[in-house]
Amino acid sequence: MLHIVKSAEKLKLALLYSQPQDQFILVEDAVYVCLPNHELYTQISAVEDVSVLKPDLDSRGLQQLASSSLAQVDFDGFVKLTVLNDKSVTW
Repeated sequence: MLHIVKSAEKLKLALLYSQPQDQFILVEDAVYVCLPNHELYTQISAVEDVSVLKPDLDSRGLQQLASSSLAQVDFDGFVKLTVLNDKSVTW
């Protein structure tokens, strides 16, 4: 399952209901979690498959501050993630 997370508050809930094989993509204000000093960074970095929507990072000026351990994807990459997962949920 693909978890599309729009905010840090919703990430807590998504992590609670996720399974080990699930994938995450952080979009909109959830991209702030990519900053190593964010309170939820440790939790999201422990998830095996996490992507971040690069245009949302760029629009917030976070591209240089975001952790390099999380994959950055463009809109095409976002579409590929939705195709690879038969189910998705937006938080």
